[in-house]
Amino acid sequence: DFDAPALTGSDKQVAFAADLRSKALAAILDTVTCSPARRAAFATQREGFTAQVNAVLARATSAKVWIDKRTFQAVAVA
Repeated sequence: DFDAPALTGSDKQVAFAADLRSKALAAILDTVTCSPARRAAFATQREGFTAQVNAVLARATSAKVWIDKRTFQAVAVA
């Protein structure tokens, strides 16, 4: 459902950042669907939520951003 644009950077950076981004998106989905109440809320707000995540993804196209913020992502999602 998410529209993750291509990342920019060296091949090594892009590969690493793509993996980080994929894991971050999976963690976000796990967080918003981890209980019946959250699943119900997500179901009614899915379109808006997806649009917000896609807006962030559209701005975060540098592999460096994902790599530099990887520790923050783990804390923010937990």
